Amino acid sequence: MSVWHLAEGITCHAWNHDRSKVAICPNTNEIWIYSNCHAPDVAQWRKEAILTEHDMLVSGLDWSPVHNMIVSCSHDRSAFVWNYEPAERKWKPSLVVLRITRAAINVKWSPDGKKFAVGSSAKCVSVCYYQALDNWWISKMIKKHKSTVVDLDWHPNSQLLATASTDMKCRVFAAYIAEVDEAPNAGPFADMAPFGEPMAEFDNANAWVNAVAWSNAGNRLAFAGHGSSIHFVHFGHPGEVPTIQSIRFPQLPLTRLQFLSNEAIVGCGYDFNVLLFTMDPNGYWSFSEHFDKKTSSSTNKTTTGFNSSRAITTQLYKTFSLVRERWESKVTRGQSAAATSSDKGALWTKHEATITCIQPYNRSSNGNIVELTTSVLFVWLLEGGSSTLLYFSLRRLMSTAFATYGVFSLCFLGFIIIFYASYYLCQKYVPVFQLYHEVERGEWCSRINSTIHSTVICTGLLYSFTQQEWNANMFPIHSMELATSLFSFSIAYFAFDLYVVYAWKIEHWKVFVAHHIIAMIPYIIFNFYGGCVMNAYLLSMYLLVEICIPPMNLATILDLLGYKDTLSYVVLFYVAYIAWFFSRVCLPMYTVYVMWVDFIPIADLSSFHSFFCAVPAIVCGHIISIFCIGCFIFMITPDVLARWQTPKNSIHYPHATNYGTLEAV
Repeated sequence: MSVWHLAEGITCHAWNHDRSKVAICPNTNEIWIYSNCHAPDVAQWRKEAILTEHDMLVSGLDWSPVHNMIVSCSHDRSAFVWNYEPAERKWKPSLVVLRITRAAINVKWSPDGKKFAVGSSAKCVSVCYYQALDNWWISKMIKKHKSTVVDLDWHPNSQLLATASTDMKCRVFAAYIAEVDEAPNAGPFADMAPFGEPMAEFDNANAWVNAVAWSNAGNRLAFAGHGSSIHFVHFGHPGEVPTIQSIRFPQLPLTRLQFLSNEAIVGCGYDFNVLLFTMDPNGYWSFSEHFDKKTSSSTNKTTTGFNSSRAITTQLYKTFSLVRERWESKVTRGQSAAATSSDKGALWTKHEATITCIQPYNRSSNGNIVELTTSVLFVWLLEGGSSTLLYFSLRRLMSTAFATYGVFSLCFLGFIIIFYASYYLCQKYVPVFQLYHEVERGEWCSRINSTIHSTVICTGLLYSFTQQEWNANMFPIHSMELATSLFSFSIAYFAFDLYVVYAWKIEHWKVFVAHHIIAMIPYIIFNFYGGCVMNAYLLSMYLLVEICIPPMNLATILDLLGYKDTLSYVVLFYVAYIAWFFSRVCLPMYTVYVMWVDFIPIADLSSFHSFFCAVPAIVCGHIISIFCIGCFIFMITPDVLARWQTPKNSIHYPHATNYGTLEAV
């Protein structure tokens, strides 16, 4: 990381296309332009111009990616486009007709350099384009906001504009202007709307939306909320309903976002640090790390190299932080001032105030950002360039691989050990076990695995549901890593039990073989094929049918041990029946209902990926639902009715035969 100290405070800055020049606002109404910026020593940089056309604080700067033009906006409600005149060696402003009544907040050029957009406190966005006849920039207004537009970003096609507003919404607007744009391009949407009409609107932040950014490919949109949250919108084929994932983090809110690649994004803001978020191969985003890491040398950071006024300001900030920390300790935690470490409140980050600006500095050959700059001109280098992004992707890939292949392998081995250990221990210490035939012994040990599986699965999934949120289409918002691990655990159980059922020829073994294969298919596709997020809710719900297994297995074990006449057996017998009704009749009916109402109508079967994800899950889900309901009607219910109708001391008094053979259903 490099530090180029040009001013005491830099509100915003912008680089030209080859990074040989930079324009900064030193927290005043002025714009300073430096040249010779390729020199590593900032002392060799030359301040070639000071632009003083604005009357109030300059709030936004951007350098055209196509032309050598700078656009600036200010709290004085004005904007200027600055053109360099080589003959006069001077930057000259062009008039911009913004038509706003309150402060301009930010400005950004479109990627094609034909337009720029200015967000303002007047609840509107001015989209400006050049009118050669009058030699000025005129604007068309987007007026759908209900509060200040604090950030905006252009789609790579230069015809869609995303905005972040303090009315708690992120919006995507049509910004096609026939006078300057070529043929309309709706990007991820089916059709282009008239100028200024919203193409999409997202209220997931439930707070002020502070920042917004498009990915390089234009198929992902990210926006940050003031409630310390970041939200990722993934657009599929044009016309498809986008999926949204939300992440809440413990740090302070973000004020700026910048995609490094299609799978990595950085955010910065009130936390004085740069946060990196990455996406795994299944499309789930998560926080990766801070760019600025705390070290022993940074804990008691000094201001060597800065002037005395800056040192005094920093010391005052440290003192205030320490007093605030001690006050919070005493009031909120009941601790005295002595209980707080003297340096706990000390500022250790390289930034000493809110990060208000982030700009790309250098890109790799594939367009990924490998260097970026933040306020006060800190230059952050991703060590190894694009290889660092590859490292993060590989790290996420390894995490996902462990949640699938790793968990499956370990659990499969675990079920083998438990099965044969149970067989050995029961053979040695349980006399009744020795009286059974080999088939019944295999079923006994399989039932132990079944109980462990159902207990872990139900507990884990119920916890997972408390941590997960679902959008209107029942797509997961947060990471599915826990659920993916549980799915691998379940696949391992069914795979080993498939071997047990076949090898020991347990009663109805052919039915069980078919059941296990059908039950595993959707989970194998979800975990090992990947990207089938639309199945997540249904697959999680279907595994909750295992709730009835523990009471069912306990009732069967009591029966086999000769305790079928005890109160414990009777209670477990009826508890298992009731649990079966709710978990294997009501729950499958509910999942089939959700499948037809929320899943099938939006399933896109035009691509192989969507077809392969959707069709097996639909078919297998219906088969398992019919199987569970059929078992309840034709096998479990007759057992219960027989118990009611048969005298207690009769030799025909029913055992839990059907319960025992259905523990793996």
